[in-house]
Amino acid sequence: MSLKVAINRPSLAKAVRAFSWLTIDRIGQVLTTLTVSALIARGAGVESYGQWQVALSLLFMLATLSNFASNDVTIPLVIAKGDHGKSVISAALKLRFMAALFNIGVGVLLALFWPGTSPLLVILILPILLREPVIAVMMWFMATGNVRPYALISISTLIVRLFCTLVIYLADKPLYWYVIPLLIENVFFVGLLLREAKKEKIGLFQTVPSELLRSMAYLSGWGWLAAVASLAIMRADRLLLSALVPADSLGLYSAAAQINDNWYYLGILMAGGLAPTLIYRAKPDLVVRNTIVLTLAVLSTCVVGAAFISFFSNSIVLIIFGKEFQASVDILKITTWTTALIPIDMILSLPLLHFRKIKWVAIKNICILLGVLSIAYLLFPLYGIYSPAIALATGYLVSITLTCLKIRTLRVEDER
Repeated sequence: MSLKVAINRPSLAKAVRAFSWLTIDRIGQVLTTLTVSALIARGAGVESYGQWQVALSLLFMLATLSNFASNDVTIPLVIAKGDHGKSVISAALKLRFMAALFNIGVGVLLALFWPGTSPLLVILILPILLREPVIAVMMWFMATGNVRPYALISISTLIVRLFCTLVIYLADKPLYWYVIPLLIENVFFVGLLLREAKKEKIGLFQTVPSELLRSMAYLSGWGWLAAVASLAIMRADRLLLSALVPADSLGLYSAAAQINDNWYYLGILMAGGLAPTLIYRAKPDLVVRNTIVLTLAVLSTCVVGAAFISFFSNSIVLIIFGKEFQASVDILKITTWTTALIPIDMILSLPLLHFRKIKWVAIKNICILLGVLSIAYLLFPLYGIYSPAIALATGYLVSITLTCLKIRTLRVEDER
């Protein structure tokens, strides 16, 4: 079977443009995130930085809980609806707004019961309510392939956050002050994105057909479970270690994890920029073939990237976090290979989403999450701070294997 992607040149060019803008945006996010993390780590110290990372991990999971009507559900539906695609965005906005309101209650409960993060987490909840619902507008740009407006908005708000963080760092303010730049960034992000939506004539609060809303709610329920479990797997290491290791050890591990967190965005970039054209719009008999091509591209990128980070880990940690975090180097050398599996797992899920097998993805992710937590906890007495990395590697390898076996069944169905 030839691995050549069968698609016309204009569509491929459109996909490449979308991917290019998402890549530019992601580079900006990586640089901003690492710079902001470096300022907070240097300004707040090892123990406070560990506390910050635990609060961000909980916030990250809360944002995932708001991820109802996710990319995986909304973008394929927008493409399928054609001229009526904007009604899908309106339905997604309503569902995401309700999910964000629900999240406030969940976040407050987490803040009350999770040790050492209560005030910080409560303050950080507000950006969820601001940002998560309007991400539905971003999905419109991704579905149409015109990602440029979103990318420019994202980059400009990142600059605002970086500037505000630098001001707080130079003013030598305590940890809680670093929430302010995050809040300001999201206010600008939401305002500018809503302005773009108005230009596109997207009715943000228009009446949505009840049948469409019910259909999206059903699909989104499984999509939500799949996303929550998937993203919880990525943060399970820090959340588990927060209950098992001292604050300084957690801070050192979090420094390495902060560098590695950028891996999963590679999967989002490939999926967001190329999947609408190469997977969701492709003919059924070409979906698996195109997925193989994307997977090989991601695999080669992951190997090169992990090798680079591992080889230059000492310099990377010193430049970003300073000598105080020198002990993070050995952790980074190992964990970067584990987290490089994330984008491979993401890309392999795309054909399953195309064929509406999202329920299978959700159940698989939940099982993997439970397995990762169990293995990490059981191995902790033997391997200590490295036990989550071993558990994550095992979990992702199992997930990739199961997904490949499921894709084989799709190929058999196509051939019939």
